[in-house]
Amino acid sequence: MFKVAVDLGYGYVKALSEDGRSVVFPSVVGSGMDRSLAAATLGGGRGEYHVVLHEEGNRREFFVGDLALSESADKTRAFEEDKIFHPATVTLLLAALSLVGPGGDVHLATGLPVAHYLGQRDRLRDFLSGLEADVEIVGRRRAKVAVQRVTLLPQAIGAFYSSILDSRGRVADGSLLRSGLVGIVDIGYKTVDYAVVDVSAGELRPDLCGSLDFGTSAAYHMLHREVERRAKRLVEGLSVELHCREGGRMHVMGREYNLESMVAPYFEKLARGIADRLQLAWRSAYVEMAKVLIVGGGALDVKAHVDEFHPAAEVVSEPQMANVRGYLRYATRTEEAERALLGGA
Repeated sequence: MFKVAVDLGYGYVKALSEDGRSVVFPSVVGSGMDRSLAAATLGGGRGEYHVVLHEEGNRREFFVGDLALSESADKTRAFEEDKIFHPATVTLLLAALSLVGPGGDVHLATGLPVAHYLGQRDRLRDFLSGLEADVEIVGRRRAKVAVQRVTLLPQAIGAFYSSILDSRGRVADGSLLRSGLVGIVDIGYKTVDYAVVDVSAGELRPDLCGSLDFGTSAAYHMLHREVERRAKRLVEGLSVELHCREGGRMHVMGREYNLESMVAPYFEKLARGIADRLQLAWRSAYVEMAKVLIVGGGALDVKAHVDEFHPAAEVVSEPQMANVRGYLRYATRTEEAERALLGGA
């Protein structure tokens, strides 16, 4: 089986395969349609994907990622708590598996928000196990995908494993294993997950784990309203966000808006809100933290303010990919442990 790790975020899908292929694209799906060959092969890393699911002679077409943002009138994100079971999420997952994997049998490593992990993990494992599809990424490839094994982790814990394990699933950084309490703050698009690992006891502290029901989307929402206020007209919110990410500037009726500078105060406000909630959630354990790892797609947006989270807070390398790296490394570790056990039997 080929190992693929996927982080199905509210804002972005991140995927990483065992041979090092990776992809990141917005978690947006819209209706697709036939396009010319030239249009269909657009992409070049921007996350523009035309996905066709072939089912018993029928085909269902979708635009995914930036292509959905720019061309689908009915584009959507799955914001429900049970988003993993949303049809749009399944399409995103199949697209990710097809983009970084060779097709065939897959060992899928993924995660759930900390707040939903215990309540949804068994349902999610049952739902994903045996998932099969004939997936075409127009202009790129077509392959059958079959999920044969599922490894699940709480999202923030994926980042912890990313920090201590190497690509072979072996302990590479032992310093964190001597740290006592290690906090993880995963800043996502819709939520902020936080968790604490008691390294000395070798366990997660459930009483110090949870999710905040806001993320970087709150800053983008405020930016959207500010653009509308200045422009004195309605502007599509997803379009504002797309322009903010790609160059930071936008024209509305001929007037240019510097979105990068406009959104900065909102990211600062977001960081302060996270910091206040963390101190309340972690209570007396807050002062005992040896290290606080800041991860997720929003980590770089608030990097200038992470000292407000905790004096020992630091943004990890490539924070948007931290969870997906950890999922893959943990799955590799479990497979290696099983091989060793079988070899010693």
